[in-house]
Amino acid sequence: MPNAANPNKREFYVYRLQVGNAPFYVGIGRAGRAPDRVPYVQRKMRRQRKGQAVTWSPHARVIARLLRAGFEPREIREVRVLQRVSQKTALAREPAEITRLARL
Repeated sequence: MPNAANPNKREFYVYRLQVGNAPFYVGIGRAGRAPDRVPYVQRKMRRQRKGQAVTWSPHARVIARLLRAGFEPREIREVRVLQRVSQKTALAREPAEITRLARL
């Protein structure tokens, strides 16, 4: 994620991606980042089918596998964990959410 012009501005959020009740990714976003994850992966998949080079991040690889397995894009849901916080708060909460989920 690019650095914020004003990291103290309360425009950040922490989110997780999940299928059903099974989370598989926790991230930080602002603006339209989280809702764009599935379309972003779909664009990567189209480029790959055309023979173009694609670099896969771990969460993008998981989304692509889910889509190839027949899951509909709407089944890969974004859940906001925390909203309207500063970048510093979001950066601190992201690993805490990962730890919380790992304990479930």
